[in-house]
Amino acid sequence: STHSTLPPYNELQVDPVAVTVADVDVAGLIVKLSHGDRIVVNGTEDAYFTVALSSKPSDVVILRLSKRDRDASAHGQVVFLPARLVFQPGSWDVPQLVQVKANEDGVVTGDANTIWDFAIVTNSAPYAALMPQVPMQIVDNDNFGVA
Repeated sequence: STHSTLPPYNELQVDPVAVTVADVDVAGLIVKLSHGDRIVVNGTEDAYFTVALSSKPSDVVILRLSKRDRDASAHGQVVFLPARLVFQPGSWDVPQLVQVKANEDGVVTGDANTIWDFAIVTNSAPYAALMPQVPMQIVDNDNFGVA
């Protein structure tokens, strides 16, 4: 029943109301790339991207920016600085900047399109199940020719 200081609304009988609460928070990464939908890196120019979490985790989430890529020709060409990002439950939605550096090797290897798989370490179950991927195009600045 209701409680009110207005007599017509005091002690009204109210039918029960069913309420369903849906959890719409989905664990994920929000990645914003500096060059549109791909990171473009060449041997002399760095690229950048930012990462934030899409929902509040129940525990610390560590994203390891390893060198695990699907294209063997791109392996070892790219370094991520910092090598890991730490997201706290209180700052999960603050974007963190990542610098991408391509090693200058002076060898013509050609451009490489690859997808980098990053690792997540956490006790927050929804985030522990994620397998984040970032597509990347590595543009080789070395050319064939006679010097």
